[in-house]
Amino acid sequence: MKVSVIIPTRNMGKLLENTLNSLVLQKTKDVEIIVVDDDSCDNTKEVIQKYSQNVKYYYLDRKNNSKKRRVAEIRNYGVKKAKGEILIFLDADMVVQEDFINEHIKSHENSDIV
Repeated sequence: MKVSVIIPTRNMGKLLENTLNSLVLQKTKDVEIIVVDDDSCDNTKEVIQKYSQNVKYYYLDRKNNSKKRRVAEIRNYGVKKAKGEILIFLDADMVVQEDFINEHIKSHENSDIV
């Protein structure tokens, strides 16, 4: 099963690097990592460039939309871009164990989760 991990972020570059590193080190390799950036003005883009082979990066500019977006809107944008059968939502400051995605997949295979 293909898994998409969706991470909304805004000005979390310092913490996002740890999150991305923990995802790249997953035992399961068929993982789509999507970061949706809500107009960060810190080093978020530079951090993501280090993981450019593993991460799909979407930048949402606020120039035409000055109001702050809710995190649900940012996540939903990621959902529209995702190709996975299973969607996992993480925050930009979360670090996961190396079997996190594998265990998540097992929980879907061994139950009637829809």
